Amino acid sequence: MVFPAADCFIGVGSNQKDPATQVCEALARIGKLDGVRIMEVSPFYRSEPVGFVSTEWFINCVLRVSTSLAPARLLGRLQNIENAMGRREKRRGRGEHNYRARLIDLDILLYNMLITDEDYLLLPHPHLHERRFVLEPFCDIAPEIEHPLLGKTMAEILTSLEDKHQVERIESGNH
Repeated sequence: MVFPAADCFIGVGSNQKDPATQVCEALARIGKLDGVRIMEVSPFYRSEPVGFVSTEWFINCVLRVSTSLAPARLLGRLQNIENAMGRREKRRGRGEHNYRARLIDLDILLYNMLITDEDYLLLPHPHLHERRFVLEPFCDIAPEIEHPLLGKTMAEILTSLEDKHQVERIESGNH
């Protein structure tokens, strides 16, 4: 089934084996997916781990894509990229957290204004509005986008954010 093009935002992060290189590799792989066109990539950010066992800082960015893939199919393709790049830890179900070092992490943050509550996919991403390392790069490319549940723009959410973890914009090189 072909879906009309959807506006989708994907969070990308890594804190292992030269994280910036891992993020660039993930971007290249996403760019080769059938049914997905990268529209915009935020600058890269170096960010302090949030709730993780690891003390290694992350490299994060957010990308905006146009996709004809259904949300579940897009998620499956992103998980295939994670696996192909060497991600070994298993994704957890609802309410379970696996805060460990990540070779690569690809999360669908928003898919149009879709709200889903499935075990395999929650949209919008349940922590989108709580995390500076996602909101800073998101606001670089789409500060005007509204959170479908909160009715506030990403810029408004970032302005009132209580997360005090360190996040710093870095030169991203060629991605």
